[in-house]
Amino acid sequence: METNENKFENLIRVNLSVRPVYPAWVKEVMHPHLEMTGLAEYYLRTLGRWLPTENYKGCSTSGSIYRELVQKALIKDCFGLADLLAIQKGDISLFRKFFAGKIVPGWKSAVTNKQGDLRFPCIAEHADGSTGAVTVELYWEIPNLVWRVSDTITPRFRKLTRVQARIAAFFRKFASW
Repeated sequence: METNENKFENLIRVNLSVRPVYPAWVKEVMHPHLEMTGLAEYYLRTLGRWLPTENYKGCSTSGSIYRELVQKALIKDCFGLADLLAIQKGDISLFRKFFAGKIVPGWKSAVTNKQGDLRFPCIAEHADGSTGAVTVELYWEIPNLVWRVSDTITPRFRKLTRVQARIAAFFRKFASW
């Protein structure tokens, strides 16, 4: 049961007014029109999960997942780099609670490098071998890697009903007191 103290612990705030900074090796952002879209704040517990339809024995390539999201126009409801950076700022226990050691891709922020190769930002747990510290690290994935469906998660923003939207607005107002 959630207490009043941790009710807002999974609230993620994303700054959609500033374009995220991409690495110097990025040649082109594939979906610049989606970069500043999405929710400025949301609760991790309200996210839905999308599973790829194409998989072989529970596996799929990141490239086939990306193509399916684009073809079905689902990419607009996925995370982008700004979302990943906002989640990365949170505590490792929060990441573990909602993503349980999974790879979390930012499909909306797919890019090409100077050689024309496609890359996707992802966040995942990373343990430092020398210190043992565990953090959430951002890295860039290539599209031909095979992912087990159980190792990755594609969170999607759910469409809120009118009642859910009113409740969310109430809690936002309450949280600012």
